[in-house]
Amino acid sequence: MPFSATFAIDMNTNTLRILVAVAAICTTLACSQKTGKLLPTDLPTDSVSIDTLVYLDANRTAKQTFHIGYQLFADSAMAAANSAVIASDSTLLDYQDSLSLLSPRQAIATFAKKYCDDYRQYANLIRAQERDSLSRLNWDFSLDSKLMRGRDGNIVVLQQLRVFEGGLSATEYTFARNIEPKSLKLLSLNDLFTADDRKDLTADFVRQLTGMYDCDGLDQLRQKGILVDTEPYLSGNFYITDRNITFIYAPGEIALAAEGEIQVTIEL
Repeated sequence: MPFSATFAIDMNTNTLRILVAVAAICTTLACSQKTGKLLPTDLPTDSVSIDTLVYLDANRTAKQTFHIGYQLFADSAMAAANSAVIASDSTLLDYQDSLSLLSPRQAIATFAKKYCDDYRQYANLIRAQERDSLSRLNWDFSLDSKLMRGRDGNIVVLQQLRVFEGGLSATEYTFARNIEPKSLKLLSLNDLFTADDRKDLTADFVRQLTGMYDCDGLDQLRQKGILVDTEPYLSGNFYITDRNITFIYAPGEIALAAEGEIQVTIEL
C-alpha cells in the first residue's frame, strides 16, 4: 500500500525510518479493518498435508482421492491453541471418540487412516450388494483448514470440505469456528451477543435474505423455497470480523439442496 508523509521536524534518519514504518503499519491495519474482510492470521503457521489415492482392491477397480491441507500455528507457544483447534473440529471428531491423547498431527493422521479404511469397507459392501456399482465407487474427499484473524484478535478456523460419494455431484461445505485466544473457549453467539442483540440480528438476517433473493418479506421468500419449514434462525456456523458477521447454511439447511450453500453477511 503506498504511503507518503511530510515531516517538518528535524530528526535523525533512524528515527524517521521508524516513524514512517509505524505509520505505514497503522495505515495498513486501519484499511484492513475498514474492509470487514476475514484476513489470514498474523502469526507464523505450519501445515499438515496428506494427499493419497486409496484403491478398492488390488485390481484398482475403483479408488478414493483423499486430500487434507490443515493449517496450524508454528510457534510452540501456541501448542494449546492448536489442540483447541483440533478438539473443536467436528469432522475429525466424527471418526474418533477422543482427541485428548493425540497431538494435532497425530489426530489428523489418525482421521485420514480411519476415513480411508472406511472407504474400503463401505465400498466393498456396496459392491457385494449391488451389481454394476463400480462406476459409483470412485469417491473424493478434500478438506482445507485455514487460520484467520477475527474480531478482537479471536482465532477463526475456516474450513472448506468437499465430499463426493458416487452421486450426481459433490457436496461442498464451509465450516467456521471462533476461538478466544486466551481462554481457548469455542465461542457461541450467546457468548458474543445479548438476547436482544440476537433478536435484532435475526431481523437483519431476514432483511438481508429478502434482498439477496429480491423478495418483499418472509412470505415471498418461502414461495421461492427459502425457510419453508422453519422460522428464521441464526446459524451456529459463523465467523465475525471487526465490521460484520457471516452466517453459513449448508446445502438443504434453509433451502433446497440444489440452491447450494447460503452465506448471509450482516454489518455490525
